[in-house]
Amino acid sequence: MSSTRNARDRVKLRPPEEQDFDSMLDLFAATETAAYGAPETTREELEQWLTAPTVDVERDIRLAFVGDRLAGYVDIDRVDGEPVRWWSDVRVHPDEDPRERVPELVAWAEERASEGGILRIWVPSALVAAKSAVGELGFARIRSSYRMEIDLDDTAPAGVPAGIGIRPLATGEEPLAHEIHQEAFADAWEHVPEPYDEWRHWLVDTGSYDPSLWFLAWDGDRPAGAALNRERNGMGWVGILAVRRDWRRRGIGRALLEHSFAAFRARGLERAGLGVDAGSLTGANRLYEAVGMRVARELEFWDKHLSGPPLG
Repeated sequence: MSSTRNARDRVKLRPPEEQDFDSMLDLFAATETAAYGAPETTREELEQWLTAPTVDVERDIRLAFVGDRLAGYVDIDRVDGEPVRWWSDVRVHPDEDPRERVPELVAWAEERASEGGILRIWVPSALVAAKSAVGELGFARIRSSYRMEIDLDDTAPAGVPAGIGIRPLATGEEPLAHEIHQEAFADAWEHVPEPYDEWRHWLVDTGSYDPSLWFLAWDGDRPAGAALNRERNGMGWVGILAVRRDWRRRGIGRALLEHSFAAFRARGLERAGLGVDAGSLTGANRLYEAVGMRVARELEFWDKHLSGPPLG
């Protein structure tokens, strides 16, 4: 390889700047089309990520340029725990060779997470070359999550358990929805409580927030569960389905799910989806299968233990 080609192919990493936004969105669309067959991340969702209270764009994100072309993306999202986990999204443009670009992006992520802990990269299962490149860097696949979907039809909901009522979120009940979510997900894999302000940034302070699609299940005057939904990319999306521990095994989760499907159908939506831990400790995926949902795609999590003392 000539020195001219070496210079042309050399990657330059830098934080994103305001003028990079459209190029970033194009890169996300290209990587998601390669993995899923269609773009996934919306303009609003990318803006949410870049303005998240836990993200320092200058420190936590790098764009990879080859000349003037955006060839890759990497970020870091620290989650405190024992040990600390550094979640990282590594994306390589489909026109690039993952064997060359993934190591360059991961090297930055390892440096950024040099305080120690676990570096965790998530990779769509369909991107075989990217997974192989990650594995060659000493990462091990430890878990996965599913996206499950269902074609909505006119089937009537099975009904609501005796004594339980379901209604849309009332004005000012967002903190209650947060409380239900955090309590119910305390049983989830590696759950870390999310402060209300951070939670609100992702679920409420957004143009896709629609309280008429948020449903609370009540046992008298006691909140038993919640389904926090929205429309996303032309389909109904169950963002959070949560049932408090004392109300489980009573059919409330299924009732909330079917109530959500009925609301989506009433809006003319033909499909619904959600994300779920493939190894859910509460058996959530069995519920979704029982109502007719199917696995549409898989996202794999790959871990590497970093040298250095884990942070508390």
